[in-house]
Amino acid sequence: MDWMQEILQFFKARIPLIHLETIDEQRVLNAFAALAHHPQWRRGDGVYRWDHADQFTSLVNGIPEFDTGQTATIDTILPIIDGFEGNATFILLDFHQAWTARRTLIRKLRNLADNCSGYRNKNVVIVTPPGIEVPSELEECMYRITIPRPSREELHEILKENAERLLFDAPIPPHVASLLVNAALGLSATRAGQIFRQAFIRSEENGLTETAAEFILREKCRAVRQNPALELYPVAETQCQVGGLYELKSWLAQRRNAFSPEAEAYQLDKPRGIALIGIPGTGKSLCAKMTAFSWHMPLLRLEMGAVFESYLGHSERNLREATQIAERLAPCVLWIDEIEKAFAGSSGDHGTATRLLGYFLSWMQEREEPVFVVATANDIRGMPPEFLRKGRFDEVFFLDLPT
Repeated sequence: MDWMQEILQFFKARIPLIHLETIDEQRVLNAFAALAHHPQWRRGDGVYRWDHADQFTSLVNGIPEFDTGQTATIDTILPIIDGFEGNATFILLDFHQAWTARRTLIRKLRNLADNCSGYRNKNVVIVTPPGIEVPSELEECMYRITIPRPSREELHEILKENAERLLFDAPIPPHVASLLVNAALGLSATRAGQIFRQAFIRSEENGLTETAAEFILREKCRAVRQNPALELYPVAETQCQVGGLYELKSWLAQRRNAFSPEAEAYQLDKPRGIALIGIPGTGKSLCAKMTAFSWHMPLLRLEMGAVFESYLGHSERNLREATQIAERLAPCVLWIDEIEKAFAGSSGDHGTATRLLGYFLSWMQEREEPVFVVATANDIRGMPPEFLRKGRFDEVFFLDLPT
């Protein structure tokens, strides 16, 4: 279900408090402005935004019209909304910054939810960045929606809109447009538009080619620098540099196009990952690099030693951020070297290794983004048995010494 359709259902069910998690505020504002023209939208309902800097701004005027000229503080915004006699949706930005500082706001929000859940058609949408914790008192009366990154269809529209915005007259070949969109998958709508415009400017003389997709991938990879546990590896290793291992090479060749739009149109399952087991020096790391090169994907190396920190909760945060960055760069190959050592001693560290193991296993099982995991291990006896169950790795390959 589309997230805007879900919001419409919440509005029809008289659910007045909605929490939207997104890094793309402007995308949300544009979507609400367009939603006012939806057939299921309540006619006459206005849409207004509020933030500390610009105060009230009208996105869609309602009947009666809300007075956007009045000034509100974090303490008076909720009484002003509650006192408005008309029906409207109010989008509050940066409101979460006052949750912990002013606990009375939580009670005001709960009272507002009670007042608006009956005959009054009034909604409050609170927009926050991802990862903001909602006070426990609000969990029962406020629904949370995590807005996904733009889909391929949305990115195609963003590409077209930004080409028109820059008056870019050169035709965009369909295969180049598909490459640009695939390269931009995982970016926010705002960031994708910025990078598309840079690609247009760089190609004014020679037109858009496949090199524009490489530029977009380089821009995406800047996100890797935000996390010390991730490293972007340059890859130039081809299958010709790997002797033998014909079954592994054949397996990779058969699934080379599994991440293409054509495969997605056929609803084929995407490969999830492989485990490479063998003693040191048998080419496990080389095979990880070969996989990324042959599939034309960026290679990310997850250094588990950099994930662990001494402060409670920081290790889990580092691993969660690393997997989120990998999902933003998808499709990509995530390489975890000597994985049996990463989660060794899961009974110590005050349970940190156990919690990291639980999170990582859940992520491997439930992730939806096309992140292909290549895990290497020297000794299979050191790997937790949960790793080897089907659904986490597609295949386990043993790499022996050359004959």
